Amino acid sequence: MKRFTQLIVSGALLVGMSGCGDTVMKKINDRIKNTVFTDNTTYGITDGNTVDSSNKVTTNIVALEKLTLLVNVEHNRTGDLKMILVNPSGVEVTLVNHKGADHNVTGLIDFSEKADYKPTDVNFPGNGSYKPEESFDAFYGTNPGGTWHLKITDDVSNGKMGILNGWILTISGTK
Repeated sequence: MKRFTQLIVSGALLVGMSGCGDTVMKKINDRIKNTVFTDNTTYGITDGNTVDSSNKVTTNIVALEKLTLLVNVEHNRTGDLKMILVNPSGVEVTLVNHKGADHNVTGLIDFSEKADYKPTDVNFPGNGSYKPEESFDAFYGTNPGGTWHLKITDDVSNGKMGILNGWILTISGTK
């Protein structure tokens, strides 16, 4: 079985085969840096509402083995937010559920199983790398093809709002 990684960026598909030289992978990474926020749809995150951003994944992967999620978000209070990733089969994984209290977040949140810790009220200022509150294990072994959803809910009515500027789903697996 061949291993490969696909990066889904605003509907664009970038592929890297294992064994590629560093130069090829660097070009792919550079391209992501240059395009990741350019074509993403912006959604307002308002009190009492849920943003449901979708991303259609077309892939030859039949068994998902690894997943990372990079979210670009701005919000005045991370403690207001609940973020959930939903796979095409409807399986939900909670990324963060009302953690961070009064921290302000502007920028990137990287959710990865390889991160050192999960978000808590003390250590979740937003920006940085975190394990999701629930493991991505629920997604592993499944076919990742189809529409994924990132749902962000602000269910605290306090006038503090934000913006989802986009997200990148990175998947690896076997075909």
